[in-house]
Amino acid sequence: MVTQRLAVVLVFAGLIALVVILTGSYQPLQAQVGTASLGGAVTDPSGAAIPSAEVALESMTRKAARQTVTDPAGSYVFTSLLPDTYQLVVRAKGFATKTTQNIELTSGQGSTLNVALEIGAEATQVNVSAEAPLLQTTTATLGSQVGTEQLISLPLLGRSFTDMMLILPGASIPNQTYWVQFSPQGVGGSGGGDVAFYGQRPRNNAFYMDGGLNAFLLFNSVPHYPPPEAIAEMKVESGMDSGAYGFASGANISVVTKSGTNQYHADAWEFLRNDAMNARSFFDPTKPRIRWNQFGGSGGGPLVIPHLVSKENNWYVFGWYEGIRQPSRSPSYALVPSDAELAGDFSADPLIYNPYTSVVDANGRLLSRSPFANNQIPTGSTNICSPNPTCIHDGALQIVKTLFPRANLPTGSGPGGTNYLGT
Repeated sequence: MVTQRLAVVLVFAGLIALVVILTGSYQPLQAQVGTASLGGAVTDPSGAAIPSAEVALESMTRKAARQTVTDPAGSYVFTSLLPDTYQLVVRAKGFATKTTQNIELTSGQGSTLNVALEIGAEATQVNVSAEAPLLQTTTATLGSQVGTEQLISLPLLGRSFTDMMLILPGASIPNQTYWVQFSPQGVGGSGGGDVAFYGQRPRNNAFYMDGGLNAFLLFNSVPHYPPPEAIAEMKVESGMDSGAYGFASGANISVVTKSGTNQYHADAWEFLRNDAMNARSFFDPTKPRIRWNQFGGSGGGPLVIPHLVSKENNWYVFGWYEGIRQPSRSPSYALVPSDAELAGDFSADPLIYNPYTSVVDANGRLLSRSPFANNQIPTGSTNICSPNPTCIHDGALQIVKTLFPRANLPTGSGPGGTNYLGT
């Protein structure tokens, strides 16, 4: 009993230590791709720099904040910021506190926001709303951005974010004959790989998700497709890219997924495609059957674990699930035993031999064996398959008839010499 109680105490202590380590010393590693930066200068009404001013950048959707102080030149900078809406609070002795709200930062953006403080008591508040988006002043890249609202509101067949690339400036689909030379599957079987930007080849694009490479490099296709409800933004950049990007000389397509916020939010969806409103082709006797169900859900918010993590501890989670069910029928050809073969008649097939007539030497090597007469296996009693009384076992024959459907096409009339058509 004492030993069991000690083991339980040790396990519980180990779990507590793990939680303390994770909550106390964990420092997230941020990739250069998918994050943003914000910098600028703090000045007085005459334009002179204000050193040692306190600058705080606070998320308006999460309990996350970063602090710094201006250097002797009055400059400040925040790097590795998650795409979000922020407010910037600047304080300095002898000046009124200034708060700039609604600062929208997107992935890969490096923006400048200069702040001019007014003389006054520090308790005085000056609030400003950054209605216009900040200019990106650190790079000369060409690019466009697509937000969540556009991804959700526009119709996307298959709900793939890569379809939005075609509405962006500089996007085009090159000659398909040329592209097939590189990929027999066209788009690599998954979409996005056949869109060219600014005259470059489609294979020169690079796809990223949350800062990591999201591509099958052989066909330059996209392996992971977050649903539109889970995407915070999609950004396409081309031109004079920074060293944060890798090999692509075309466009860099960066997707940033959503993260948890102060409030709980959830979405659920179900998209159905069928043939109810489809038209029949002139040459088809019936409409092709289509059943496509694409369903899922997403949700996020503050993480709460009773007695371990409270809502005020700034832990946030977000996740999603999406499933696809397509029970549509499609023609399928196969080669199955014909009625003649089930009756032992293989006269239409290559020569077959009777395994019971095999002659081997002392080392077990096959020397000779005799073919079946007229390429037919006797179905009744016979002594040519001795010691068996028959050459065809009735039980085995019934199993074969159960496992294989009957041929419904003339022998060899289907593609590849098949004789069965199913759906």
